[in-house]
Amino acid sequence: MVEPESTKSESSKAAELDQIFSKSEERRKREAAAWRPSEVLERTALQVIGCWQTVVAEVNFTYFHSVGRGGPPPDTNKLPATIHGVAQNYRIRWPHDDSPLSADQVGKVRHKLAHLLYIDSITGERPHRIMNFVRLGAPGAPRKTPEGHPGELSWRDDTWSQQTMHLDTLTEDELRDSLYRLQWMRDCCHILGRLGYILNEFAPRMEYLPDHEKAVLPWWFPEWGDKATTRLRVADLRGGL
Repeated sequence: MVEPESTKSESSKAAELDQIFSKSEERRKREAAAWRPSEVLERTALQVIGCWQTVVAEVNFTYFHSVGRGGPPPDTNKLPATIHGVAQNYRIRWPHDDSPLSADQVGKVRHKLAHLLYIDSITGERPHRIMNFVRLGAPGAPRKTPEGHPGELSWRDDTWSQQTMHLDTLTEDELRDSLYRLQWMRDCCHILGRLGYILNEFAPRMEYLPDHEKAVLPWWFPEWGDKATTRLRVADLRGGL
């Protein structure tokens, strides 16, 4: 018996949709795994670099949407200041002290990784291993010489020049903490965008934030009370902004 052409077409479309869903689900799982420290320390270091770029992309997109079509670009390339701009645009109270602290801590780790030449060794035992790597320059030396050359270059005498390198370290704890902070920053940015939409659409007739939205808030102020029992008012979320 010959299968009708329409049935073949429908079967083909269903199979194609299943394949698309399967690939999407695999990609989602890989993305979720990027925020979890790996058993391989070198991989965790790469994850910090990738997750930093993911946060930058998330912040830029959220800001871009918050200013609307034709809106101005951010007046800074600093992540905390740009996120602050998103919070201001949406009139949402935001933990201004926590965001710069997290960005600063992660920025120091990322800065080290950006100057990595090669990994010399991995020492210690999980979960407190140490990645020892080589980078240019002397420890704490300026990036440029007084003459404007790269800081790692110097003359030993009138004949011989030299390029200085040194061993630096990153601990497993620092890398793990960086991923945690980056995920917090990403979640905050995502929720800011979500709350901005909710409040703009429903705030005039909404007195309290729905509990399921309150539950996923990545930040909470002490004066709001106990998160488990407090019904968060929209006015408190606005914070007088």
